[in-house]
Amino acid sequence: MAISTEIYHLQKLPRYVSEKPYTMRYVPEGGTAVSNVLREKHTLVVKDIRDSKDEYTLDHNGFMISKLPVSLDYATFESQEAIEKTYFPELETLLLSLFPGSTIDFVSYLVPRSPRPR
Repeated sequence: MAISTEIYHLQKLPRYVSEKPYTMRYVPEGGTAVSNVLREKHTLVVKDIRDSKDEYTLDHNGFMISKLPVSLDYATFESQEAIEKTYFPELETLLLSLFPGSTIDFVSYLVPRSPRPR
């Protein structure tokens, strides 16, 4: 299955060579613009590739698809303790099987605090 959608990218402008793109969440004093970001719209096709995992490899595509057998159910992912004690070790085992000799560090993650719409 594939769908057509639109995304917005930052325009490639010479000003961004010397000026970092920014957007403020408040109105600054002194006439400074709230944002200097200019975007351009692109249309692209998004394809569901979950059933095509053998077609994509890390060496050739820069990404890969792998199914992670997870013992947690959806609701349990709201528990920081369950994520750290169950999910991270499962994920680490998978990653180490794919990248032997690597070191896996989970630096940051978010735990949802409110129910997601279904």
